[in-house]
Amino acid sequence: MSLFRPVELFLQWIYRFDEPHVVRDRPMQVLALGLSRCGTESLKTALEDLGYKGVYHGFEAKADQCMVWTRLWDAKAARGSDMKIGTEVFGSLIGNYEAVTDAPCNMFGKELIEAYPDAKVILNRRKDVDAWDKSFRSALIKGLRDNWWLKAFSLFSPDYFWLRQFTSRLSIDYFNGSFEKHGLDVYRAHYRHLEDLMGERNYLEWTVEDA
Repeated sequence: MSLFRPVELFLQWIYRFDEPHVVRDRPMQVLALGLSRCGTESLKTALEDLGYKGVYHGFEAKADQCMVWTRLWDAKAARGSDMKIGTEVFGSLIGNYEAVTDAPCNMFGKELIEAYPDAKVILNRRKDVDAWDKSFRSALIKGLRDNWWLKAFSLFSPDYFWLRQFTSRLSIDYFNGSFEKHGLDVYRAHYRHLEDLMGERNYLEWTVEDA
């Protein structure tokens, strides 16, 4: 066990926020469930330009939301495919956004599809998987996971602490403990899993190269 792990467990206890509680008053319309660095920010802009009122992206996640997303991921990791997340839980986190893209939502594709069966689904990806690998390493591994400033600030700031916890689940746990070892395999498995879930349902395939 990492020497930092007992400190993290202690800080999870003292750096607790009140959980967000928002009651949705509109339906979820679009679930864009491709991995980060697969045009998620461009999709956010495009969907907003098309008139969707709010597109939830990783940039939108506040510290109290990062806390709950982190706990949800840990519960999902422990319970596996038996994990069920109701619309009231997603609604309290996502609020009245009409569409979602990027992490953390793309880490809960199955649960979101089950919670919002009437929403349109987009599988956004990159044709050039090596380009995705390079982009992910630059932005999320080097830029966040291995950022020593973020690690240092996380010891003293609740906001940075939960951002780091969330980032750890996104860049380490989702990739079976190591992006460097499993990144490309998890990338392919992510889309196979979503394709299997969709089955005969219609969904939109979109790649970054499509522009």
